[in-house]
Amino acid sequence: VLDWGSGCGWLLSWFHLLYGAVGYGIDGTVSAYDWSSRHAAGRFCLWHSTNLAWVPDGAFHHVVAYWALYHLRPKSTLCSVAAQLVSKLRPGGRAWFGGNNPSHATGISFQAFNREDWTRCLGSLMRRTGLALEVVFVLDGDLFRSDTYWQETAGDYLYFQ
Repeated sequence: VLDWGSGCGWLLSWFHLLYGAVGYGIDGTVSAYDWSSRHAAGRFCLWHSTNLAWVPDGAFHHVVAYWALYHLRPKSTLCSVAAQLVSKLRPGGRAWFGGNNPSHATGISFQAFNREDWTRCLGSLMRRTGLALEVVFVLDGDLFRSDTYWQETAGDYLYFQ
């Protein structure tokens, strides 16, 4: 598993504990890199650039970026990194790019990137490379809640009022 924007390494630690996955994390924050290198499951790299040419293409079964891509500006940079991450997948691999539009109530500054932006970005990648991608949009809240029929619940950590 390749985790771009791996932070403290919690996601790779969970993947390792639950599924036995071997993880590689990339983060641009010194403190997060230091902590994850000492305490999290996986191997971690401190990298401050959006150029991921050094990561081998087709090397990973899974690629994730959770609460990370929204930091990138402008939209073209976000799209470029997402396209590079997709290129790191082996044939049949899967990517999950989640947590991309935090609530404005959190006070987090972020680059909005909606379904149309994702469709345009990944469609362009498919046309340029000939890759066949299946894109599925799922609300982040639907992945982490026991009741997927409610869109918002007071006190739910993904939603702030």
